[in-house]
Amino acid sequence: SDADMERSGVSVRGNRGLYDRFRSRIVFPLEDTGGNVIGFAGRIFGKDETSAKYINTPQTVLYDKSRYLYGFDKAKNSIHQKKHTVLVEGNMDCILSHQAGVTNTVAISGTALTDSHMKFLNRFCDSLVFAFDVDAAGVEASRRALNLAHGAGFTVKIVDIEGGKDPADIVKQNPALWQKYVAEAGESI
Repeated sequence: SDADMERSGVSVRGNRGLYDRFRSRIVFPLEDTGGNVIGFAGRIFGKDETSAKYINTPQTVLYDKSRYLYGFDKAKNSIHQKKHTVLVEGNMDCILSHQAGVTNTVAISGTALTDSHMKFLNRFCDSLVFAFDVDAAGVEASRRALNLAHGAGFTVKIVDIEGGKDPADIVKQNPALWQKYVAEAGESI
């Protein structure tokens, strides 16, 4: 029903009635740890500088962005085996990292890392590798995340991204280079 679509965050009520929240965007399903769809993310299609690059389903009964990690349902076995998690910022960073063979990657998907994320990840690993974007927002996110992760008892490493703005750029350029960057991540202070 229209009410269900609005409550789930798929539709938004405007002046002319309901419209698709994710119109003109590439849509990514957001899945819980069991692979059940609990929301969506939409990435702008093209070079529209006037709209947000990503939009996510708003907070709903099913989707809580402060607890959600994109790609965890696909990464959990690899995280368990490798005992560490690679954290990136965006959906495409996560997807391309998996395609490059770094399958223990998850994305924070446009939100800050939270205590809830730390408690959740602590159940699966004791080491984190941060690979946030090298723009100003990514640097600030890294700074906050480092303090949070150290406070939660994690060993933390940081990927030194050269030659690109984010992990997706590196993977598109050279998947083996992305693997090398992750493997050579330096331990934080």
